Amino acid sequence: MSSESTCALLSAWASSIGFAEFDAQDQEIQRMRCQVRLGLCADNPACIMDWFRAEEQRVTGGAARWRLHLAQFRLLIDTFADDLVDTVWRDVCLDRIYYPLGVLSRLAETPEQRRDYLRCVDELRVVSHYFSYFLHK
Repeated sequence: MSSESTCALLSAWASSIGFAEFDAQDQEIQRMRCQVRLGLCADNPACIMDWFRAEEQRVTGGAARWRLHLAQFRLLIDTFADDLVDTVWRDVCLDRIYYPLGVLSRLAETPEQRRDYLRCVDELRVVSHYFSYFLHK
């Protein structure tokens, strides 16, 4: 598949699902999310950090930062748990998931946010143990 057709497919896919949990919805950010979610930049793991930086530049305010990092966590854990994504990329996502999780731990101020953060930690523990067993079998 050519690069142009891949980009067109990405755009169609991104607009169909919309990544509704994210506040920023511009095309460049959508493209980066799609690349991460589908493992299309598997030859460049730094693209995840580029995506993190691009998202953070567009966010202002504590509540928006909380939602952003929670959505980043969700996207990475969904990618890790996706059997259709390359195993190496899934491992990269698991390695990088600690960045948004660490930010969430620092941002958690209310009891509800602390509870949500702990749910993320528990979910990561369960999902990573379950899928890691099958990934490295």
